[in-house]
Amino acid sequence: MRFEGFRTAPRLRFFLGIVFFLALTSAQAWAQSAGFEVTVPAGGTVELPVEGYCMDYGKPFPSRELVPLNPAPPEIRALLEYAYAKGYTDRFPHQVQRAVWYFTDRVQYDPKRLPVTHELVRYGKAHGKGAFPAGVLELTQGVKQGLLDARVLGFHTVSKPPYRGKGTLRITNKTPVRCGSSSPTA
Repeated sequence: MRFEGFRTAPRLRFFLGIVFFLALTSAQAWAQSAGFEVTVPAGGTVELPVEGYCMDYGKPFPSRELVPLNPAPPEIRALLEYAYAKGYTDRFPHQVQRAVWYFTDRVQYDPKRLPVTHELVRYGKAHGKGAFPAGVLELTQGVKQGLLDARVLGFHTVSKPPYRGKGTLRITNKTPVRCGSSSPTA
């Protein structure tokens, strides 16, 4: 699993954008330009529905419990945000997956047969800038530093073949400071 980060302010903030890395389901309004915010009280826990795409081409579908490792590459974060905003994750999930695999494993595709994949790859190349906003520490660092606990529970496939899944992201704030999370667009 790959997770995106949090920033320190009067309260901790972290960006969610997980792609097997997981990305929040469209029901959570993940890609709205206004974003959304979830507050985790000191010592508290929040659970959010999440959706994930495979980032290891050819590997078996993961277990039902996943933990964060590293943030997704910036091109993937950009293309997934765009794909959610355009409704492609619901209408063309396999073409979204192919765009993810292009960046993770250089899996080639035919632009004429997979025009949405091509659009997403071009968008990822143009808009994947790499850096998190100033002052942002990505979520896996918060987990590695012992500030947060984050894991996805009940992860299960929602595609055939099994490249896409859904589950519940559980985030526990292990600090004495209230945490708030925002979408990557906030």
